[in-house]
Amino acid sequence: IHRYIHILKDKYILLRIYLLLLFLIICIYTHTCIYTYIVDKVKMAMAQKLTRSLLCGRSSSVGAQKYFVRALSSAGDMKLKAEKPPKIKHFKIYRWNPDTKEKPTMVDYPVDLNKCGPMVLDALIKIKNEQDSTLTFRRSCREGICGSCAMNIDGSNTLACLAHISDASKATKIYPLPHMHVVKDLVPDMSNFYDQYKSIKPWLQRNEVRFVLCILH
Repeated sequence: IHRYIHILKDKYILLRIYLLLLFLIICIYTHTCIYTYIVDKVKMAMAQKLTRSLLCGRSSSVGAQKYFVRALSSAGDMKLKAEKPPKIKHFKIYRWNPDTKEKPTMVDYPVDLNKCGPMVLDALIKIKNEQDSTLTFRRSCREGICGSCAMNIDGSNTLACLAHISDASKATKIYPLPHMHVVKDLVPDMSNFYDQYKSIKPWLQRNEVRFVLCILH
């Protein structure tokens, strides 16, 4: 028994056991998803085949009709689950283009939240891809690390990739950061920030005097 306990304590064997369990869980989940997909496809195919048979008068048995009704009801349930009613959310976004002489404006964009991710950055990307390609904003890591998507959302300075879309019925208002000059739309001018960041020298600094003394010694 002590021998087996000693073997189990080996971190490499424990790691292999964990990886094996993870692999088994992934396989079970994948097989479940594939089985469900195949069953749904078979139900839809059987419903279509029985529909053609009944419409052409090829099958008039009671059993076939009952199975036809069950198949249609299953297909209808699947369709209802797949097609959700649109959940429209409005976003009022600050727009300003320095190349034109127009004043800054707030433009309203409706977005279906059922076809959009949960974060404000997802909504901005969806608007840019599907409604207005001229919308300008910064984004990079999408994990709340780089800070590129910093902006003012509903009065709070935050990151768009970490800000959840509000469920409130009122429109979400998005502005650039209020304490910086605006380059275009939601893009602030970061020149002053980088100059101040450079002035504090935020890196490891070596003591040159000690280093020289050590070499001479």
